Amino acid sequence: LSLAPTMLGTVGVLFGVTAAVLGAAFVFGAWRVWRDASDRNCKQLFSYSILYLFLIFLALVVDRAIGMAATPWFGA
Repeated sequence: LSLAPTMLGTVGVLFGVTAAVLGAAFVFGAWRVWRDASDRNCKQLFSYSILYLFLIFLALVVDRAIGMAATPWFGA
C-alpha cells in the first residue's frame, strides 16, 4: 500500500525505494511476531511501527521537496 503513490506517479523514486525497504522490514517484523508472539517481539514491532510512520512521512516530504526544487518556479 505504501508503494501506491509511486505507482500512481504522485511521488518520486526516492519515496518508492524508501517505502519498499521500510515495508520489507515491517513485514519481517510481523513475520517474527506471527512465529513467536512474545512480549519482546510485539514491543519491537510496535516501536518499529512508530519509527516506520515517522520515516515514511519524512521520505514523502523530502521526496516532494526534491521534486519541487528540481522544477524552477514549480513548473510555471
